[in-house]
Formats: sequence, structure tokens, C-alpha cells
Amino acid sequence: MRKLSEIKNEDALDVLVNILDPVTEIFTDKKFETEWKKDVKGAIKYVIGAHKKAVIELLAGIEGVPVNEFEISLIQIPMRLFDLFNDADTLDFFESQGLKISDISFGSAMGNTRETETK
Repeated sequence: MRKLSEIKNEDALDVLVNILDPVTEIFTDKKFETEWKKDVKGAIKYVIGAHKKAVIELLAGIEGVPVNEFEISLIQIPMRLFDLFNDADTLDFFESQGLKISDISFGSAMGNTRETETK
């Protein structure tokens, strides 16, 4: 899976156009925001159940593949979502959408790429 920080120039503009709708759909869902603040894994589970199409559009958009050509296996979905939610640039992008996520950890401590802010 490509990281947002690896996508540059015109390709970045194409990806942004492709992920804007699914990101907006997910981040304007108040239940997602509530779940995110309580438990990231619960939020991910909620999004997968409530926004299946948006999740696929998001993953396809990041890969730069048209949705109708994008395929992902059961095994790949959690790995891609884990990678997505452990990428510092992705988390910064999500925070720019209004979610406070710097204190949230997804996955193991070894796999977590974010540091908790000093209070």
C-alpha cells in the first residue's frame, strides 16, 4: 500500500480527488467520530460495517486504481487498514479533517508510529 507521503505532484492531485468523497463521508459521520474517541478498533469496525463502499473507494484511491478494477482480499484488508492508521502522514491528514487522534494508538506499541502529545 502506498503511503500518503509517497504520493507526489499530479499523482497526488489524482489521489486527492479520488479519496475526497469517501474521506468526507466517513469523517462527517458523527457516530464514527464518537467511536474514534472511545476506541480506534471500534471505529474501524464501525466504518467497515457502515461505510463499506467508502472504505473500498478510499483504499482504491490511495492505490491509484479505479474502484471497479480494485480487488482486495480478506487477509489484505486488515493489513492495509493497519498500515493506513499507523502512517504519521495519514494521521496528520485525518487530524486536519477535525479529528483529535494524537492520543490514540492502533495496534501494538511496537507498531505505533505516533507519540502521545505532552500535556
